Parts: sequence; structure tokens; C-alpha cells
Amino acid sequence: MIGIMDYGIGNIQSVKNALEKINVSFVLISRKADFSKADSIILPGVGSFGSAMQALNKKSLANPLKESVLSDKKPFLGICLGMQLLFESSEENPDVKGLNIFEGIVKKFTKAKRVPQIGWNSLQKTNLESRLLKGIPQKGDFYYINSYFVVPKNNNMVTAYSKYSEKFPAVLEFGNIFATQFHPEKSGNIGLKILENFSRF
Repeated sequence: MIGIMDYGIGNIQSVKNALEKINVSFVLISRKADFSKADSIILPGVGSFGSAMQALNKKSLANPLKESVLSDKKPFLGICLGMQLLFESSEENPDVKGLNIFEGIVKKFTKAKRVPQIGWNSLQKTNLESRLLKGIPQKGDFYYINSYFVVPKNNNMVTAYSKYSEKFPAVLEFGNIFATQFHPEKSGNIGLKILENFSRF
């Protein structure tokens, strides 16, 4: 059973629709007690880094989320902003602390003529053994909406990159933790394949 984080920040409906298309059961996580119902967790995110962390903390979800991921080792998928929240901080809201699951920061595109990046972009797999990207073509196209990108201290967790005026991590994998900067739930059949792969972890 997949638990979708329902904290007021994120396109919950699109993720729900995508999981329904691939016949995967899910529950919504909006309070601490809900974590016990889920075997794995998806953290969607749309909006600002600061408002997302504020929402997680206001609902007292940040710490139980970290416990589920780090202690209980439940498979986790962060989508877009949900990927960025895994890190220490973001240039978007420098005074706001992220979940701090990974060392690193979130930086803004500075070389692009247009920000945010909105639309389809291809990725370059750097780890052909990627579990999340199993069955995904080398330069598959996915849908992005982002002004910022993660800069992890440990580049070994990056399993695919994309380029938007500059190269940036598109997919992360580290143990039970997975994340995509793109929106698999908005990327058609190729995106559904990502969610299907995750549902099997």
C-alpha cells in the first residue's frame, strides 16, 4: 500500500489518478497515525520550498516522515519539490531548513533564458542498473516544472541527469530513497512506468 503525503502542497489528484491507472492501491497521509497504513511513501510537491516545509512542520509530519524513511526503511519517492525537500536548504528560502535527509543544497537556474523550466526534457541515465528507471529508454522524455535543482554532496546517488542550460540531477536513488525532479504522474505512459517500478519496491 502506497501512502501519498497529503499536506496541502502538491498535486495529490494527479498522483492519485496515475496510481489508479496502474491499479495500485494507496492511502493519504495527513497525520502521524496514517504512516502505519503505508508500506511505502510518495511525497509530491508544488510551490515553494519554504511553504512546503512550513506545511509539513505545521501538521507535525516532518519527523514521522523521516522516521518512516530512515528508521523503518520504507521505500520513498520524492517528486519535484518533494525531491528538493530531502536536502538541507534551498536558495529559494535560505533561512528554512529542509528535511536534511541528504547533505546538499537546492540551487536556482542562473544560465537559463527562461525560468521556470516548463515542458518536456530528456534524461541521460548514468546508472544502467537503476531500479527506478528499469525499462526506461536512455533518453526518455519527461515533464518538468522547476526553477530550482538539487546539488547533492554525494553525486553517486544521481542515476540520471537532464540539461536545461546547465546539467542537473533528474533522478536520485540511495537505498530505499528515490526521487525525480520531473513529474512522472504528468509524463504519460513513460511516467506511469516509473510509478509502476516504485510500486514493486
